[in-house]
Amino acid sequence: MYKEFNFKENWFDVLRIIAITIVMLSHSFRWFEIEKPSWLMFFTDGSIGVSMFFAMSGFLIMGAYNRAIQNGSSYILFIWNRKLRLYPSIISSAVFVSVYLLVYKNMNIFSFTYVKFIIGYLFLGRWGALWAIPVTILFYLISPLVYYTFKNVKPLSGMLIILFFWQFNLWDKQLINYLQHIPFIGKYIDITFFLCFL
Repeated sequence: MYKEFNFKENWFDVLRIIAITIVMLSHSFRWFEIEKPSWLMFFTDGSIGVSMFFAMSGFLIMGAYNRAIQNGSSYILFIWNRKLRLYPSIISSAVFVSVYLLVYKNMNIFSFTYVKFIIGYLFLGRWGALWAIPVTILFYLISPLVYYTFKNVKPLSGMLIILFFWQFNLWDKQLINYLQHIPFIGKYIDITFFLCFL
């Protein structure tokens, strides 16, 4: 399936523009405390844009994994190449934030508290828009499992599987709320819980 798709000629950039516009509008209404007009509801619901990003990421990650398999690359090399795509921008962002805080806010960026913050920033996505990092990394890690489980699934079966997992997205707030009350599990369940995006 992936071999027949031309990854160089596609509309992914257009879809990314649409998705980022939806997310940007959603945040803008919240930041400026403006009520969303009902006729703009589709274009101002940030979760739609986020879902578009994750759907595209799932497709592209599976395509990248398929190409890696076809080229004889190992799983470790695949993960390494994915990290090389992900982390340069995150690290440069962390350096920029650190320099800004040091120069303009006189913050001690060598304190234990700040180092802990940066580790959370780089690896756990616990700041701002980086909450999606753990989910993206999880997608990379489970790529072989998803690939070998579903590579021979027929289109109709695939649609049923997508509809099944979509239910988690419909009930994500209730699911997270329920799981957070389970001892020893609740502290690990938050907005980045992977079932909500799978």
